[in-house]
Amino acid sequence: MDEKQYDVAAVKKRLNRYREKERDIDTQIERLGRLETRLTGIRSPVISDMPKSHGAVDDRLVNLIAEKDELESKIRLDIKSQTSTWREIEDVLDTLTKSDEKAVIRVRYHDRESWSAVSKILFGKRKDFSEKEESYLRRVHKLHGAALVNLARAIEERTDRDVFSSD
Repeated sequence: MDEKQYDVAAVKKRLNRYREKERDIDTQIERLGRLETRLTGIRSPVISDMPKSHGAVDDRLVNLIAEKDELESKIRLDIKSQTSTWREIEDVLDTLTKSDEKAVIRVRYHDRESWSAVSKILFGKRKDFSEKEESYLRRVHKLHGAALVNLARAIEERTDRDVFSSD
């Protein structure tokens, strides 16, 4: 008897795109911070009795302000899109019955933790965690695989299947 195959690859691809977009937003926020520092940086005064031409400095400042405004706008739009995407993912996650499967997806993709961090978050309080850390890591990978299958199944059963196919 053939077991039904679900599109696990599409689910994994969508979750990885979400994770990468989050990383991109963090990078843009860091860029914004550097840009703000450049805008507010104190310049050393030039002591001279010569007349000053502020044209080039003013143009540079105007360009930096415009770049900052544009970057802030892009970040706001990206965050809004990511918030909406995560709500859609959460809607599907809520259909899963096993809390460990939900936790693996949330911690790995939303919180963007490493596999070892996911393992520690899920099982780190167990007495034998230190001795069996590799075993718990394998268990996390199995939970992840099961969660992907169950998410793919849940998506296929939904009427709005485009949750994991849109960008």
